[in-house]
This record gives sequence, C-alpha cells and structure tokens, in this order.
Amino acid sequence: MTNCCNCFTRFDKKPYHRDEIDKVRQGSPLDFSFNRLKCLDEIKVENPRSDRILKCPPLGPTSLYYSRSLWLSYNKLTSLRGLVELVDKSLEQPLALAWIDLSFNQIRCLDDELFLIPNLRTLYLHGNCIFSLVEVSKLRKVDKLRNLTLQGNPLESMHKYRSHVVNTLPQLTKLDFVVVCKEERQILPSILPYVPPLP
Repeated sequence: MTNCCNCFTRFDKKPYHRDEIDKVRQGSPLDFSFNRLKCLDEIKVENPRSDRILKCPPLGPTSLYYSRSLWLSYNKLTSLRGLVELVDKSLEQPLALAWIDLSFNQIRCLDDELFLIPNLRTLYLHGNCIFSLVEVSKLRKVDKLRNLTLQGNPLESMHKYRSHVVNTLPQLTKLDFVVVCKEERQILPSILPYVPPLP
C-alpha cells in the first residue's frame, strides 16, 4: 500500500505561498460524482464534473487542481483502494484536503488509505453498506475528523446507534448533520459494545 509520507513528499520541501493558500480555500470541490465508477482507478483526473457547481477548481502550475474537497458520491465504489494515489495525482496541495464525500456508494469496509489523509475533517459515508461498529472505530485514527455522516448504512439499525458512534469517535463534533451535544457523551461504557483497541 502507498505510504503517506512517500505520497505527499512534494509538499514537504516547499512552504505554501499565500496566493496558493487562498486558491485552495476558494477552490470549488473536485467533483467525480455520478460517474458509475466501480473503482478509483477508473477516474480520469482531467475530466472532473463542473455542472453541479458550475465550475471546476483552479489549476496550479503543475496542472493539478487547487481544492480542499473531493466528491466521489453516487458511484458504485466498493473499495477505497487507490485513494491516496488519486489525491496525489489530482490536487496541487494534497495535504490541504479536508473533505471527502463518499456518500451513496457500496462501501462495506474502510480501507487503511482513508487514514492516510492527514487533515481530513469532514467525511460523508451516508448511503453505503457499512454494517459494523468495528469498521467505524477505525476512524479513531483520523485525529482531525470532526464531521461524519453514516445514516442510511445498515449500521444505523443498531440500538442506540448514534450514542455508540459518538462514544466510539470522541473527536466528532457533528454526526449525520446534527451537532454532538455533551449529554450524548455520557452513556455508560458498560452498555456499549466491545470495540477492539487500535493496533
């Protein structure tokens, strides 16, 4: 599997310029949604959608895109294999990526590549095929994750689903578009299912 340090080294050797930071902040999402993709290798980086938001992100000096958001929703993805490579070959500043939309796919398991995106803060996974809280617990590795969606997965039918997720991922401030309140974190650990420790 691709190593995060190897993948993003081209940004370790030069500082961000102010104009580049502004372009990243203002850049539209890089949109590969509604493409019936079954795997990330099928994506043609040079042809993102522009019709949903009426424009593509600006291009940088290496003909890669300035954006903090990657939209992969409404496809047929079952795996996230190739995610790090996609980020590296499409974004001018891959370390700036903060939002990934993977909603309405067919994802059952969360591949390790997702945990190699160091500044990921928002992750949409609603409308997928995630059954297990153990899969969700893997997201504890994503320290900066604050906003997560999981509604519409089989996991949602679990008794006290929201409480389980909130207590499994203490870094969250919002789950399924609803702010996490202090009271939700006060569920006794004894009633929560066993979640194995991180490796």
